[in-house]
Amino acid sequence: MGGGCRGITRRRWRRPDLSSGPYDARSRITGRHGGRRRGTRQYRVAVAFGHESRPATTEPAHDHVGGLMSAEAHAGGARFQEGVVVDAHVHTTDYLPAFATSVYRWATRRTVPPLFFLDQLASAGVDAVVANAVGDRAATAWWGRPPWRAVEEQLRRIRVQAERAHVVLATSAVQVQQAFDAGRMAIVLGLEGGDGIGMHLSRVDELFRWGVRLLIPVHLRDNRIGTTCLPWNRYLGIPSPFRGRRRGLTEFGGAVIDRMNHLGMIIDVSHSDAATLHGIADRSRSPIIASHSGARRVEEFARFLDDNEIRAVARTGGVVGLWPYHYKGHGAADLDALMRHARYIADLVGPSHLCLGTDINGVPGMLAGYRGEEDVRVIAARLRSAGFSQDDTEKIMGGNFMRVFAEVAPHEGSSS
Repeated sequence: MGGGCRGITRRRWRRPDLSSGPYDARSRITGRHGGRRRGTRQYRVAVAFGHESRPATTEPAHDHVGGLMSAEAHAGGARFQEGVVVDAHVHTTDYLPAFATSVYRWATRRTVPPLFFLDQLASAGVDAVVANAVGDRAATAWWGRPPWRAVEEQLRRIRVQAERAHVVLATSAVQVQQAFDAGRMAIVLGLEGGDGIGMHLSRVDELFRWGVRLLIPVHLRDNRIGTTCLPWNRYLGIPSPFRGRRRGLTEFGGAVIDRMNHLGMIIDVSHSDAATLHGIADRSRSPIIASHSGARRVEEFARFLDDNEIRAVARTGGVVGLWPYHYKGHGAADLDALMRHARYIADLVGPSHLCLGTDINGVPGMLAGYRGEEDVRVIAARLRSAGFSQDDTEKIMGGNFMRVFAEVAPHEGSSS
């Protein structure tokens, strides 16, 4: 997917209509449709990053379908902890056009996990996800339009999927909590790869206006912001060409970090090389995260962080996400291996600096014993078995990310 746009028929680009009616991404890919049942429920929930209970409220609810849950589902059933459960890194089904998604899934058919749709969040017991568009040419080249417009189209489609699944689009931790208190699921918009920003600092503001609250500055290619730890070709086993540039955060990249701090956007260094990560950690005035990563002392893999990188993230007040990725011998092979990452990072910097980022819909393979969002609860159970307290487990499964989000992003009022 890292090739250019040659061979793709180019059509005249038109700005997407963000108010256009929804379409069904599930039926577009799988041909399936789902019905919904309506009802009204009363329930009481706990505040995720506080210590009091909110008064019981009456809200319309769907029974385990779409973005609303019945009282039984919110109080028990699909739920496996009292606090908010957050997956800090996912993709919807629309970061590639349908034909490219089909090609990718056919090529990885022996290992790729089943597709995940936003209307499955409730039954999985996941309350909020960061849903990412992809901004580097590995994805945008397939759209046959300028990269920045490809990003805009991906974000539009995420919004439409969320609306169709009755999932709240949240731009602050307060709004995620409000959705949780109302028995609703929430998504936070993210962008993985800031390549389309180019040298236009104003595009950071444009992302913010579009509702994006998390940016991974570099993804699978070096760009004007910084350098990647693992270029796309190395994922495929293709030797890397000579990288004729200085590694690390660029002068323009520093301006991007400053602007993100000012606006209130989470900086995610998951794909940054060491020089870029340390440059961002030193520059940022807000916590940074590595939403889907691991400990290199547990496994030697370029996508994992060494001890100094983990400490740098933690020093900002940030978090490192447990990543259930496994493909071609890289990544945690099973849940026991994932727990070794969790334990190592917790022993190094403390459990308050861990979160979860599954990368569902974005990876060609997952570890043994994990096949999708419905298994997030399995990770929570295994954390308890690995010796983490219930309180620490709830923080890892959502509370720690909510703390970071609350500190970084503006406390806007009601959600859309």
